[in-house]
Amino acid sequence: MKKILFSTFLLFATSSFSLETDQFIASNIILKDSSEIMNHYFSKSIQKSLESINASSKLTKSSCQELAYKVMEDATGKYSISKASSYASSSREIERYPRDSVSERGYIRNSFYQHAWLPLQVVQLARTININGIYLGTDKFGHFTRMGMNYYKTFLKLIQNGTSKKEAIEKAIINGFGSEYGILGYGIGGVLSYGDLEANYQGFMFALDMCQGENPILTKVNNLWIENPNHLFDLKSYFGPKMDESYNLSFWRKPLYQKIENKLHLEYCESRNSKIFKERILFYNQIIQFNLNDRLIHENILTQSKYDRKLENLELGCDE
Repeated sequence: MKKILFSTFLLFATSSFSLETDQFIASNIILKDSSEIMNHYFSKSIQKSLESINASSKLTKSSCQELAYKVMEDATGKYSISKASSYASSSREIERYPRDSVSERGYIRNSFYQHAWLPLQVVQLARTININGIYLGTDKFGHFTRMGMNYYKTFLKLIQNGTSKKEAIEKAIINGFGSEYGILGYGIGGVLSYGDLEANYQGFMFALDMCQGENPILTKVNNLWIENPNHLFDLKSYFGPKMDESYNLSFWRKPLYQKIENKLHLEYCESRNSKIFKERILFYNQIIQFNLNDRLIHENILTQSKYDRKLENLELGCDE
């Protein structure tokens, strides 16, 4: 069983869906804003999906929810972990840190994962990019599309079984926490990423926004599905400070934390003493918003003593 799990982990690790990131090393770096590039990428993806839908008489008769799922599926890729994440990781138009000239091995050696256990020695760490002033790992696009789609799939099944919309949304989110408990996070890698959970949630919100409310993203005009000109997709609506893992700290399993603690603590303290990072945090604090995902994390994860932040207090010993 352990061999099967580890083999599965390696499959994810060698894909474009990077499992972890070290954003602390980018805390003193200013990157070009790539939001316009990624917004254009998603706009093209949505348009391509709608063209495919409108070319099929069968699909045009489908419910909006079924079409929203297809849009999410197309943005993810049927046979990939995440097309969006891969694009953010490879596009020459996007500025990343560490720079592309730094090898994968070089990145790991310079990160706080340099002394981590074997699984985290073979992963492709996500590099940091700037989206509307939010610094986040390219892996967040994979969570936004792939995991957002999975949340939405769970939601639709619950609705079909008669669950109320409010309850179905909460159950889909709580069920999704299992991804971070399992192979994509704490279970094998040893990292519980709250930034990943935020990206999962926001991808789910995007899926819901395509069909719900008075002004949904998808609308039908003259029997053709289009992207609502009054509600065009914009990353700014979904990508916020909680996706920055140097701001919204992860939690590490004790054996892993003991291996990375020294380098992690050093990077953490250096970031807190950086003028650039202090200004970034000030900006984050001005725009951050509490959401349903935060409440459910508090009720279902933070109430467990093993995830008590006091067990991993990185503030200790940081000199201003």
